[in-house]
Amino acid sequence: MGRAWMVGAVLLLASPVHASNPLRDLQSGRGGAVVEYERATAGDDEFARLAGAAPTVAVVVADGTPDALGRTVAAAYAEGLQTVFPGASLAASRGEAAAANYVAEVGVASDSAVVEGTEKVYSTRATGTHCKVRPDGSVTCDDVGGAPIVVGTRATEEVEKKIEVTIRFLRQDADGARAAVFEDAYSVRLPQEGCRNEAAAAATVATALGKAARSHEPLNIRLYSTPKLLRCDKK
Repeated sequence: MGRAWMVGAVLLLASPVHASNPLRDLQSGRGGAVVEYERATAGDDEFARLAGAAPTVAVVVADGTPDALGRTVAAAYAEGLQTVFPGASLAASRGEAAAANYVAEVGVASDSAVVEGTEKVYSTRATGTHCKVRPDGSVTCDDVGGAPIVVGTRATEEVEKKIEVTIRFLRQDADGARAAVFEDAYSVRLPQEGCRNEAAAAATVATALGKAARSHEPLNIRLYSTPKLLRCDKK
């Protein structure tokens, strides 16, 4: 997901206490979902201009993006942006976006694939023996209790959902000329079980990134999450 105009990259060991990680609240060591995120930045000059302005930011759905999915994610990104740019909003039309001095284009694509894996096969081992003497003097013994033991593995197949989002944040001049400020690109890989709404997962990440839009740091993050943290465990 590298970008030609990125001035550098920082690989974060995505720690929940790392202040630079905008997705730290979504991280869980128990998670079956995988989030990969990269931010490419155009440099300090553009961020200095952004910091010195009172920008109007229009969020638009990029061409080629499925409308319903795109608007869900774009609206979530606009919600996050409003915490740092109060005037940010989801544009109702391209004409409305043309009047803003910054534009965030949100592109979304989704796919699924069969993923092969393995799982452990268990059996039960007795944990004790109980014996008794019969009237004829013979002794009979039976196993009692049980503990699971691993006896092997078997192949599994699971349908994994994947959603990819690219957010291009652009400065827009009065003559229509545009200059890149930063680009956020992320993917969310979701387990077959547990996540029932992949659009909600992508939207949750988008909101978190919108809140961090003023950050000038280039980032490269990979973390595990859960359907509950990604808010995709319900329809």
